[in-house]
Amino acid sequence: MRLLSDLALFVEVANTRHFAHAAAALDIPASTLSRRIRALERELGVSLVNRSTRTFALTEAGQACYERARKLIAEAKRIREEVGRNAAELSGHIRVGLPLDLAMTIFFPVLAAFFTR
Repeated sequence: MRLLSDLALFVEVANTRHFAHAAAALDIPASTLSRRIRALERELGVSLVNRSTRTFALTEAGQACYERARKLIAEAKRIREEVGRNAAELSGHIRVGLPLDLAMTIFFPVLAAFFTR
């Protein structure tokens, strides 16, 4: 998951086109962000960003990585949202076996209150 996390950081850097701005948006130190991007570059075996004090530019590999990572991160966010929504919803089957008079006097009112919530 570190790769996905680092790709998300890289996408933010590419979106803002500035390490300090991306770090502020992510609420992490710029040094940590820079270190994580360097680790990502080492892992991928390519330079993603041409670093300079005056300009920001993605390398050719960085631009290609950005295009794919941007889509991947957007999909990961959609998955998190959908799973979170589904986790909040109750679903499934309940089987209960009990005498009818007990069901009518105790169980049905409890079940009705459950469905109301």
